[in-house]
Amino acid sequence: MIMKKILKKNSKFLADNLKEYGAFKSIVVPRLPGTGEQDTIYMVRRDDVGSNMYDEYLWTNNAWEKIGSTTASASGVFDTDENDYLIIT
Repeated sequence: MIMKKILKKNSKFLADNLKEYGAFKSIVVPRLPGTGEQDTIYMVRRDDVGSNMYDEYLWTNNAWEKIGSTTASASGVFDTDENDYLIIT
């Protein structure tokens, strides 16, 4: 139940904040170019965290805006009792 609330909140945030951009495409680049294209998420590989981890950027208002990272960690999110509860229910 807790996880559903978190996912719902994150989905609403993304919908509210990205609806003005329309459809997106994403591309992996070794580094950000001088300028970017509208409706494109640029994914820059992170060397500090291992393979398939990227920082994500949009080109908006003539500047780069970091919108997130594909790095995720669940450490500290749930304790053992909460995990047991989520699995059982």
